Amino acid sequence: MITPRLGALATAVLVGALLSSCTGASPDAGTTTGGTPSASGRASSSASALDGEATLARLHLVRQVIDADAEAALADLDAAVYIASPTFSTEQSVLELTAALEPVAAVPVRGDAWGYALTVVDGRLMMTTNDCLAESLGWAECAHVNTVAHGVLQRHPETAAYALDFHGLTADAQGDGFFGDRYVPVACDASIAACGLSGGTEGPDHVYDCQIVHYRDGEQVWSWSALEHMPEGVIDQASTTAVFSASDPFHCNSMQVSDDGGTLYVSMKGVSTVVAVDIATGDVLWTFGDYAGPEALQVSDPDGLLGDRQLLSGNHDIQLLDDGRFTIFDNGSSGVGVARFLVVSVDDGVATIERVVEDSSGRTSECMGSATPLVADESLWAVSWGCGSSGVEIVTAEGDPIVRLTADGTALRAQELVYGIGTFSDEIAATVAYRALVARPGLVADA
Repeated sequence: MITPRLGALATAVLVGALLSSCTGASPDAGTTTGGTPSASGRASSSASALDGEATLARLHLVRQVIDADAEAALADLDAAVYIASPTFSTEQSVLELTAALEPVAAVPVRGDAWGYALTVVDGRLMMTTNDCLAESLGWAECAHVNTVAHGVLQRHPETAAYALDFHGLTADAQGDGFFGDRYVPVACDASIAACGLSGGTEGPDHVYDCQIVHYRDGEQVWSWSALEHMPEGVIDQASTTAVFSASDPFHCNSMQVSDDGGTLYVSMKGVSTVVAVDIATGDVLWTFGDYAGPEALQVSDPDGLLGDRQLLSGNHDIQLLDDGRFTIFDNGSSGVGVARFLVVSVDDGVATIERVVEDSSGRTSECMGSATPLVADESLWAVSWGCGSSGVEIVTAEGDPIVRLTADGTALRAQELVYGIGTFSDEIAATVAYRALVARPGLVADA
């Protein structure tokens, strides 16, 4: 059974220590407590009221209403959607949008503040950055944390000392620390199953371990290694899939922790698996994916929602719901199928598929993506459809789009895009957001 961490609209617990540099401080300076962003954190750009149409045009974003009646009803919702967009633009902004995806406020983001994962901690926006990207561009070796407080973007480059990856951060249950991930190179030897899996070649000379770390009061108090704890059978099974990489076998990309602090949930793209970890022992409690070993949850699909395809392929952004449930975004990577998200309930070793919603455009995705309930009854969802031109949508529980935000990939490729993404396709350049975060209004607009 999952101990719920997130309700439909709640996105984090209070973590005063993590963001103490912003609490009660002038927007032009930071202070520090323990492992939080320190006094070297510096103010950058500030938010302001804006002309929504002009802002979208400047960012080469296009808003489209699909269902006018349903879109009008969104005005009554007390919720906002936050994105760092466009994903690969060097002129990115952190945008606060209404529930109907209309811009309310924006903070420009440039250079080393360029953002990936957005989350909310202590009532403020926090995001990871693209510092120290690996040669493959798939992860970072010293990402740092930036925050938005008082309508101002504050950079905290000193957090690069934590050697974090950019994929995700989440608050701990105690409210004074956080979990993050690392990609750690490990020299190959006979004990590492992935070392012998490289398409029939001699294999890599090292692999990247997924390590989840817990920081409190400036100190690392806990860590977990996928190489040490994941069942070997997970890698054996994943090695038969197109999304698997022998040198980066796990590719962790998001994590959540239960309210009681006892269980960590991790999304792993490389093995197309969600894993639950006992924090006290490090043991794997269960896995959710195509691996069929003793740790695997039995999958129940009474309504036949999954279809005839691999359960997950390149999954991303696990989020805990209530009543022992979670949602996971399934990119359908490497031609497996249309991008989709799943709502799953877990009880007594059984994972029951409650809902599967596909991208109505029929596109697949190779990376990123998220799905978050916009309202408590889960009748509406904010979805980032991952890498590609489907963008961010508000959809019904049945998957019918109401309003959509897309990016002009051709126009963006004419600009300077981060790490040469412009040499790729218009489709990839048109990626709108790493994730679409649902939270209370005012996190950017309220200075």
